[in-house]
Amino acid sequence: MRNYGFLRVAVVLFLATLTGAQTAPKQVTSSPEDRVLHMQKARFGAMISGNKSALDDVLADELSYTHATGKNETKQEFITAIASHAVTYEAIEPEDVKARVYGSIAVVTGRATSKSKPVTIDCPFAPGSPRSITIVAGDTN
Repeated sequence: MRNYGFLRVAVVLFLATLTGAQTAPKQVTSSPEDRVLHMQKARFGAMISGNKSALDDVLADELSYTHATGKNETKQEFITAIASHAVTYEAIEPEDVKARVYGSIAVVTGRATSKSKPVTIDCPFAPGSPRSITIVAGDTN
């Protein structure tokens, strides 16, 4: 008597493929730059939603946040201002955003237009301006 076990497995796999059955998804690894850009998007989302916990997760403890107006805040001051609705971001629209990673430091450049209360601003964050760079310190892996 012949053993048709291998043939049965091959037929089942072939039929599963024909019927659209899914195999385990491939593990996609993203670059450090992609992960930094994802964190940047998460930060903007948390600023708009006022999500204190999410902001705490994506912002480095040593953050020094310089607003387009020149106002400088620590991480805790920045989160408190958003959580208390002293500043409310209604929209943040980034464009031409690029991330560069140098070891454990990431530099994000681009331009963002934000609509917030009490003010609406158009803020460049391009090289050459003291308020132009978002720096993410820490592990970018």
